[in-house]
This record gives sequence, C-alpha cells and structure tokens, in this order.
Amino acid sequence: MKWIVMTLAGLLACSAALADDWRREGSDAEKLEQLIRAMPNTAALMLQVGDRYNNLYWAARQGQWEYAGYQLAEMQGVLRRNMVTRPGRAEDLQAFMDDGFEGMEAAIEARNDELFLRAFEHMRGQCMACHAASGYEFIRLPAQPPRPDNPALYE
Repeated sequence: MKWIVMTLAGLLACSAALADDWRREGSDAEKLEQLIRAMPNTAALMLQVGDRYNNLYWAARQGQWEYAGYQLAEMQGVLRRNMVTRPGRAEDLQAFMDDGFEGMEAAIEARNDELFLRAFEHMRGQCMACHAASGYEFIRLPAQPPRPDNPALYE
C-alpha cells in the first residue's frame, strides 16, 4: 500500500511540473529567457573544440587526411556556433578564425605532414593567445595532444 501512495505522489508531482512547463505555458519573453539560459557556454563548447583538436592532430599524424579535414571543419563549426551563443566573445573568436587556421587547409589538402605540423603549431599558438586575451592564459594546449583511447579510429 505504501508503494502505491508513493507512486501516486510521484505521478502527481510530475503532472504538476508539466503544468508549469515554461515551454508550453510561458510567455514569449519567458521562453526566450529560458532558451538563452540553456545555450551552452564557451567552456562547454571548448570541450568540443578540444576533442576536435586532439582528433585533428592524430588523424593527420596517422595519414587519415579526410578525417583530419572533417575534424577541422567541425572545429570551425563549433567556434562559429560559439559566436552565436556568446556574442560577447564573437570578436575574439572571429580574430582566431581569421588567423588561427592559416595553412591548415592547404596542409590537409596536400597531405603533407611537415606543412601540417607547422600549421598545427601556428594554430596552437593562436589558441593560447586567444586564451590569454580572454583572461584564461592558464589554459595551455600540448604541442602533442594525448593519444586517443581508440587509435583504431585512425587506422
């Protein structure tokens, strides 16, 4: 009997929560405010950029140039998304986009390891310059990212 009462109480609580669902019942202003609050912050998006950074490096180092190009495009997409979700960072991010990837597309297209390493080091330096300009100079990127847990992705 006790579990029936608890189950009913839980169902009532859930239905009450649904009745107060801002997505359905909120004003347009409330909906907009909640959606803005739900957008990922820069730190969340930078975790995605970091994963792409690592994958870009290892894909190229293992000769998986198509996958490296994909990682580069995805990294750029995340940065463009960050410009939308955090417009206060858009200027710094655009400056990085304008210079940070210099030589990277050409290196990937040429499938040239030496050019890639040069472009990667340039990108890494620009990443850290952007971090410093944003007050996050303590975020440093390794010259050689950690090897992925699943190197078979690149083989």
